[in-house]
Amino acid sequence: MQNRIITLKPIALAVALAWIMPAQAQQQTEQRLPEVKVQAAPETAYGPDFGYNARRSATATKTDTPLAETPQSVTIITRERVEDQGATSLQDALNYAAGVRSDAYGLDSRSDNVRVRGGYPSEYRDGLRRQVGGYYTSTTRIEPYSLERIEVLRGPAAMLYGQGSTAGVINSVSKRPQAEAQREIGVQLGNYGRKQLQADLTGPLTKDGDWLYRIVALGRDSDTQVDYVPDDRSLLAPSLTWKPNAMTSLTLQALWQKDRSGSTSQFFPWEGVVLPNPNGKIPVNRFIGAPGLDHYNSERMETGWLFEHRFNDQWTIRQNLRHVDNEVAYFSLYGDSFTGTAFTDPTRSMMNRFGSFDQRKVKVLTADQHVEGKLQTGQVKHQLLLGLEAVRHRESVMGSSDNPVFLGGNVPLLDVYNPVMVCEESGPAVSGGGV
Repeated sequence: MQNRIITLKPIALAVALAWIMPAQAQQQTEQRLPEVKVQAAPETAYGPDFGYNARRSATATKTDTPLAETPQSVTIITRERVEDQGATSLQDALNYAAGVRSDAYGLDSRSDNVRVRGGYPSEYRDGLRRQVGGYYTSTTRIEPYSLERIEVLRGPAAMLYGQGSTAGVINSVSKRPQAEAQREIGVQLGNYGRKQLQADLTGPLTKDGDWLYRIVALGRDSDTQVDYVPDDRSLLAPSLTWKPNAMTSLTLQALWQKDRSGSTSQFFPWEGVVLPNPNGKIPVNRFIGAPGLDHYNSERMETGWLFEHRFNDQWTIRQNLRHVDNEVAYFSLYGDSFTGTAFTDPTRSMMNRFGSFDQRKVKVLTADQHVEGKLQTGQVKHQLLLGLEAVRHRESVMGSSDNPVFLGGNVPLLDVYNPVMVCEESGPAVSGGGV
């Protein structure tokens, strides 16, 4: 019986407080908190994005248009999705895009070998061509940390982009200055000694918000799963936006990127990889080139601007311009996986090799200008776009008597199971290589 009394005491106390509290509350003076207004920034086709589901794109129409009103197949990989996937390259970021095979050449360290609907897509950045032609030794890989989003337009797009691929267009959108101050500094540690430091800083330079800035920087020191093949990168991408009024915007952009890498594709034959070999499987980390000679080094410098001016609600003019200096040096000794005679000795261990030596410099000047008009005749609304793209591309293969450049050729055989490699930097042989 006593237990029941103890249990009822808190209930009685609560009932008493329920009668007392309202009486005291009526005696207190009513207070009102100040009104707080929260207004989200409108979504645009150029970011920033929030979440995975972007609703606007400029790739299919070259205008800021909702995807629901775009009669073409477009996939958008937002910044948040790239980060959540842990993507460290364009190939990684496009792994889950419909109709896209992002690793058509395997996980190659030299370039992003993406296929769209089975073909090579044209590659753009901020609506401007990154390169003319598709040879991978003419350009530098895109760093996904410098991008706001990646857009894939599937199918022909000659009406907007002129001569290009029938597979489609991959358009990368750069990070741009933002009106709200944001600061980010990150550190990455990973396999194969990966160490990376990155920073993304943006905000207003003046109190009135007429001048905005953004600085994206990255430094990486890393190896890869293949011996003697690094994956080092340095990047600096500053940008500055001037908005004197609501009708005009000018963004100045620059990018400097320096890569020091090699080829993770050693081009081994099927025998020893898929098919049996009396010596066993070829180790996945096996390097069959020459340390100090083999490299895939590139350096890229971009400068340009993005300009827009609205005369009124109906007419807008835009001009995007970029100048690119890109230099690539690719020296590699690789296995003979093409002729069917990779192993010519009875032990099936001495591999035939080829040599490829290429060094070239590319300069590209691209300008895209167009006028957008919005008209209405009766109940019918029209959106017009009239423009012109101009591209100047110059490419040179470099070499001299002091620094000869060879197109390729055969090189001595190598025991792929017990390699003895000559180090071209210091001279002595490097044996083994790890298993």
